[in-house]
Amino acid sequence: MNLMAGSSVQPLNLLTDAWIPWLKQDGSVVTGPVAWLVLEAQGNNPVVDVATDRPDERLALLEFFVGVISTALALHDEADWHAAWVSPPAIADLQRALDVLKDAFELDGDGPRFLQDIDPGAFESTEVLPAEKLWIDEPGGNGVSNNTDLFVHRRHRGPISRRQAALALLTFQTYAPAGGQGHRTSVRGGGPIVTLVDPRPRSTDAAPARAPSGQSLWYKILANVWTQSQISDAGAASDPPGIAQVFPWCAATRTSDPKRAGGPTQPEDAHPLQALFGMPRRIRLEVRAEPVDCPVLGKEDPVRVVGFRMLNYGVQYLNWMHPLTPHYRTKDQGWLPLHGQPAGILWRDWPDLGLLGQSDSPDRRAAEAVRHFAAYRAHRAGVMSSHLRIHVAGGDFDNMKLRGWIDTEMPAFVIRGPWSIEVRRVSHAAADAASICARALHDNCKKAQFATPDEAPPLDWVNRRFWEATEPDFIEMIGGLSARSPDEAGQALDKRTALDEVHAFLRRRTLALFDELCPFEDATPPTYARVLDARRLLTGILAGYTKAGEALYKALSMPLPEPTKKSGPKAKSASARAAATAPRKRKAPLRETRG
Repeated sequence: MNLMAGSSVQPLNLLTDAWIPWLKQDGSVVTGPVAWLVLEAQGNNPVVDVATDRPDERLALLEFFVGVISTALALHDEADWHAAWVSPPAIADLQRALDVLKDAFELDGDGPRFLQDIDPGAFESTEVLPAEKLWIDEPGGNGVSNNTDLFVHRRHRGPISRRQAALALLTFQTYAPAGGQGHRTSVRGGGPIVTLVDPRPRSTDAAPARAPSGQSLWYKILANVWTQSQISDAGAASDPPGIAQVFPWCAATRTSDPKRAGGPTQPEDAHPLQALFGMPRRIRLEVRAEPVDCPVLGKEDPVRVVGFRMLNYGVQYLNWMHPLTPHYRTKDQGWLPLHGQPAGILWRDWPDLGLLGQSDSPDRRAAEAVRHFAAYRAHRAGVMSSHLRIHVAGGDFDNMKLRGWIDTEMPAFVIRGPWSIEVRRVSHAAADAASICARALHDNCKKAQFATPDEAPPLDWVNRRFWEATEPDFIEMIGGLSARSPDEAGQALDKRTALDEVHAFLRRRTLALFDELCPFEDATPPTYARVLDARRLLTGILAGYTKAGEALYKALSMPLPEPTKKSGPKAKSASARAAATAPRKRKAPLRETRG
């Protein structure tokens, strides 16, 4: 149904109209078109980010920019890429390139609609859903009917502006979670982890000689774009693709309804760029030519979005490798995108994210954008390792429920050649050893705090505190190693010294955290012995005793400690050594008796 029949209002075009809220370096917010991405890119007050209230919409917009710049500029190779880095296009030149694609980016109107099914007739018998259902954190029907939306509250937004709808629709299609039978997830499933290279020096950093001036968002987006050479390597045919091969809403939806001979859409069924423009859900916005306040634009929109209609069995993406997401390989399902977890992103995840270069593991693969920038672009652009950051973000979904949002910046290091392999091996060993220490700290905190630790709930916050406390030490160590060259190290990394440093800071931080979380001076008489016993066991593990201690020393390639006592010709087991060298148990003090 067309609720704008006979209206003279022009459709909203996402490539030509002013609908993006831009954040400038001085903190001001301006609203402009996509081409303003290069607004004062080499000036004194450039655009540095988008000014959205929601982190998921911000991330979706950044990915949107990567997609449209990759498609519109169609840079041939790294030489073209470097030219765009050194001399960003003028706004008018970028707009001319975007205009070629503009017919595919109208949000409303009678032709193809951005990220919406092209056939309005298929939706006539479906109900109009409220507009708030477009937001990915909106509670589902069961949550509302059962009144369980305690922390994620239901909203009653009513009609919204087209700018609000565009942001919500873009975010929903980009990160679509599970939604019931036939309602497909995004190209990367629900809640993928996204890693975007950010090569801009921080404001506190000294600008390198060949780095771009200013802090323009242009450089963050350009760092992650695909060139035609990369797209060809990803399996694209040499012939120019049809527009629907890249933008699936420009033709009849490739449905996945098994009753109508539908099926999954494999990478060979479309152009690689469709990974950046996935449309898993069949949706049609319901618009009406009536004014509504628009918080995005800061003024009235002459058209309101009253809701949307939806059908199931949209595009089912299978076996796609998204260029902005790290992947891991399983025996049964092959390569899968990395997803958010309740613990968030910790430094143990660095090797999988590509923050130290490409992983040595055949079952881990950093995002193409991260790997390609480190291998080919960082040196060409003159980006110093000390300035490189990776923007890591994504949702933590439990099926269709959004439990949290991950959004952080992490330092990355550009390390090349055999030296990078050695540094990564140290980082892997450090992560393995830290995982053992984290588990030991968690278990012994439970033993100190609970009389029956096996029946106690998990103390997930202890693990989080451990990884946060040890991250500065790890960054300092890896930063020092990455700053050295093989020549300075005598063509080889002194792994023994590095791993000894790892053991030292892990031991120091683990014991300090235990003393902080289980202070002896605050213990009550019944818990004195538990705290002492738990700390003694933890100390023994960190010294290489017990099975956990042996695993820790093995991870760090350290020789096991010599036993202090022997029984017969053979040394005692690790458990026996721990018992032999542990201090004697101190009796709990007697309670004071009063006459």
